[in-house]
Amino acid sequence: MKVYLLLKENNIISGWSYTRLDQTVEVEVDNPEVIKVGIDSYEDGKIVSKEVPAEVTKRLRILELKKNLLETDYLCWKHADGDLTDEEYAETKAQRHAWRLEINELEGE
Repeated sequence: MKVYLLLKENNIISGWSYTRLDQTVEVEVDNPEVIKVGIDSYEDGKIVSKEVPAEVTKRLRILELKKNLLETDYLCWKHADGDLTDEEYAETKAQRHAWRLEINELEGE
C-alpha cells in the first residue's frame, strides 16, 4: 500500500497520508496504521521502527482514554437533559467509569 510520509528535519515521521502533499516521501507499507508518528523514522528508503519507551506508551494510552471521554461527553448531557434513559445510558456510563479507573491507575504509577 502506498502512503506519503511527512518528515521532520531528523527524518522522524511527523505524519502520513494516502494523498501526496508538498514535501512528502512516498513509501510502500503493509499497514500504515502501525506507523508510530513521532517515534518511527524514515531511513534508506524504508520505515525504521523504534522501541517505544514504556513511559511514552503510558502517556499515549492516557491521551487516548481522555479522548474517549471527550467524545462521549455529549451523551452525559443528553442523559442529564432526559434525552437518554438510564437504560440507554448505562453502557456508556460503565465504559466511561472504566476509562476513568484506568486513567487514575496509569497516572498513579
